[in-house]
Amino acid sequence: MQKLFPAIRYSRPAPTCPASRTARLPSVAARRGLVQSGRRAGLPLLSGLGLLDPDAAFLPLTYLIPGMYRLSADKIAVRASGVLSLPAFLLFMDSRQVLRGVLMVGLGAASYGMLATFVKLAYSDTGITGTAFTPAEVIGAQFLIGILTVALLCRYSGRTLPAPDSRQRWQLMLAGTSTGLTSIFYYMAVVYIDVSIGIVLLMQTVWMGVFLEALLDRKQPSLRKILAVIIVLAGTALAAKLTDAKDFPDWRGIALGLLAAASFTTTMYTANKIAVGIVSTVRSLYMLYGGGIVVLLFVLTSQQQPVNFDILWKWGLLLALFGTVIPPLLLNAGFPKTGIGLGSIVSSLELPVSVTMAYVLLNEEVSALQWLGIALILLAIVLMNLPARK
Repeated sequence: MQKLFPAIRYSRPAPTCPASRTARLPSVAARRGLVQSGRRAGLPLLSGLGLLDPDAAFLPLTYLIPGMYRLSADKIAVRASGVLSLPAFLLFMDSRQVLRGVLMVGLGAASYGMLATFVKLAYSDTGITGTAFTPAEVIGAQFLIGILTVALLCRYSGRTLPAPDSRQRWQLMLAGTSTGLTSIFYYMAVVYIDVSIGIVLLMQTVWMGVFLEALLDRKQPSLRKILAVIIVLAGTALAAKLTDAKDFPDWRGIALGLLAAASFTTTMYTANKIAVGIVSTVRSLYMLYGGGIVVLLFVLTSQQQPVNFDILWKWGLLLALFGTVIPPLLLNAGFPKTGIGLGSIVSSLELPVSVTMAYVLLNEEVSALQWLGIALILLAIVLMNLPARK
């Protein structure tokens, strides 16, 4: 064991704990050494199963295997007998923690799925000036309340949160501009097309992410990823009615939907590369600052009528909770429990939830052919995130 993982020092258990071993929490350098040791030994350290990306920030062991570790001060008590091999990690995983993570990720994804329907309902409502709420008012209200709420969470979290340095602040704010652009493009898209089609176009992040990864990391996608991309494109053609010449969607909505997907792909890529050592709530706040600047410019340049300030309490609070506050908190809490692979599969729940909400609340027609396309997209997401066989 010591030869395989030289980065961790083990000590004899205390007399009061004869059935456990204790180890001091290793430093950052030691944890990096642990990852490298696992690679040299031919073990993916759970990354092959989607539970940990060794190239991302090293998550605490209590997050990886919650049921196997008990954290107290600077020590970790391992409730296991001797060998910490890869099968032992899997055997001692706490299924209750995984289930809790699945519920968190699922609820976070469902919250995102409800968002577009609420936006469409807000567009059909009128404000104090007697005019309908505009995209600028809807997006501006969501970001304003969202920024204030996340700032309060950071301020009154009950613990001191490490702040990013000036360079990281600018990087996070620059990355956050894509968050603002995603909201602008997506909320503008559902002006011209149905919500059930808009969410399908937003899910094009699946193949856009593969393309961006191959382009920037110079990493050739695997055969399974290529197959998943083909399935996504086939499903999109059916789900977005691109094969129906009589009921073809408005080209403006399609263009805006694809731009939203491209912006969201950029957000996901940069979020995993910038200031990964900073607490997620603080990172989200600075990214919202960057997105808020873009949204402010959009509001100032596009709002042509008197502002309906009642958007703030009529729809702004609801949109901020379901689009800015609740989903990030649930996803950030749930993903460490489920792992990247399982979490990505569960988060695809956003697609059927969004379509179902549009069908129930907006009375949008969803044909059997569209449901088939949605099923193909979900199949591709599962295929892409299943663990590879060895």
